[in-house]
Amino acid sequence: MIKAIITDFDGTLLNNRGTLSPRTVSALKAIEKKGLLFVAASGRFYGGIHRVVSPYLSKSVYCCNNGTWIETSNRKHVLDRTVFSDEELIVLLRQAKAVTDRFPDLFSFSCDADHAYVEEPNGELVAALLRAHTKTTVLPSLENYRRNICKLSFFCHAGMRQEHLDALEQIGLAHERFQTGDQWFDIQKKGVTKANVLAVLRDRYQIRPEETLVFGDSFNDIEMLAASPNSYAMSHAPTLVKDSACHLAPSNEADGVAVILESLGICE
Repeated sequence: MIKAIITDFDGTLLNNRGTLSPRTVSALKAIEKKGLLFVAASGRFYGGIHRVVSPYLSKSVYCCNNGTWIETSNRKHVLDRTVFSDEELIVLLRQAKAVTDRFPDLFSFSCDADHAYVEEPNGELVAALLRAHTKTTVLPSLENYRRNICKLSFFCHAGMRQEHLDALEQIGLAHERFQTGDQWFDIQKKGVTKANVLAVLRDRYQIRPEETLVFGDSFNDIEMLAASPNSYAMSHAPTLVKDSACHLAPSNEADGVAVILESLGICE
């Protein structure tokens, strides 16, 4: 029996315009009506998830920043969080600066549950963060603010080139690292992925992995997809992502999440 629906956001639940289709909105309402728990598992911050989901659902769980920060939608309970120590963050920031100094089109920023912290207020980066409803704060130095930082991210407006990826793969060798879409690359603590939300569901809600449906399309979804026997990779996902899932779903543009929920009788 399915008790929770866990889905990635960009490229999975949202269409390519970053919005919910009417069919997907109907699916969200059906999930709540059936008494199932909805879990948004995203690289986005709390605000970027809440602005989209809250008009349609009264209660859900947000697995933010690739699983580094998991909390209830009403913000009453932080269910799990993993942040960098001061020492490891300083090392990462200095390694990051060495890379961004080499590539003028590559920008780094640090993240807590709500804010992106930047040193250089690049217009394209700030615009991308604002489109995802992310609060952005400019600091004279990222090293000066280290409280509750859970993720270090990189952005290239024109898309990550192989030379960017090769350089970024040399940062944080003891950490988790993901390319999350064409423009983004994330670094977080080792062992912390979106799959952490399945452990939270098991321990806090008594929902076992086999009682979940999981959807994703990108490299930061692989561990989460592999953790559920009822996982669906979107049809446009890279091969490695598809190989980590048990099933395939139509693309986000074809309302793939809603299509699968309808086929399983969850949405009518």
